Amino acid sequence: MTIDRIKPLNARVGILGVGHKTYWDQFEGLLEQLHQKLNVLKSMLETHQVEVVEFGMSDCSETAYAIAPRINQSGIDLLFIDMVTYASSSSIAVIFKQVAAPMVLVALQPEKAMDYDQATTHMQLLNDDICAIPEFVNVAIRMGRSVPHLVIGTLHDDEQAQQEIQEYCQIAKVLNSLKTA
Repeated sequence: MTIDRIKPLNARVGILGVGHKTYWDQFEGLLEQLHQKLNVLKSMLETHQVEVVEFGMSDCSETAYAIAPRINQSGIDLLFIDMVTYASSSSIAVIFKQVAAPMVLVALQPEKAMDYDQATTHMQLLNDDICAIPEFVNVAIRMGRSVPHLVIGTLHDDEQAQQEIQEYCQIAKVLNSLKTA
């Protein structure tokens, strides 16, 4: 026997991309392509019936300082940090220090494998999602946070990554339910 919920579970999750501002002038179109990757993750999250709040791209310390208060004021239950390319710790340190919401680092590269015969630096940067994980984990610890949870995989057709994202959306719903009970 199952009992239907009187009030459906819902949640408000944030999505923040992180990148490296130095690249934007060097690689034409890269920033736009990284925003497209962010949009793919946003679509994934929305399939799990959560409200998604976008915070754009943190690509330097100044941007991080501007974004952190917006994240804290948004009322999100969970923050997905999409590591769309390499990013230095300056783009995330203040987020780890000032943002209260639980966080999940997401590293979903678009290609399953690099085509090294056709490889370019631009192509590498589009697939550098996991590159900053050690740096980010260490800065989280230095900022007094626990090591954030990680979702690592590919952006398309990765059932395990999809399952993990679904589980974190469910966790966000439970967190919301506990906060609003």
